[in-house]
Amino acid sequence: MSEKLSGRQLKQWTDRLINADSVAVSMNGRDMRLDAAARAMAFKEFTDILELLFHVLKVNFASPLGRWLSRSGVDLSQLPASPLGAISQNSKESS
Repeated sequence: MSEKLSGRQLKQWTDRLINADSVAVSMNGRDMRLDAAARAMAFKEFTDILELLFHVLKVNFASPLGRWLSRSGVDLSQLPASPLGAISQNSKESS
């Protein structure tokens, strides 16, 4: 991926998809918009932002990605109904 996507391009996509108008964060018991200051406090490493970017893409694009996967031959009936279903299911199993 690093051969096709530069750091500048990745930052542009991150800024486009993870912004104060679309993402909130809970810090110290307070919910707040994820503006630049909150982002600096919440994320110490860029890999944390990449993980959030992955979840934003997964949740926001579940329907179009699902259609693409079904066209590619993936059996969607084997996947959880909710994009977050696998996360909650895994946390129940590990309890």
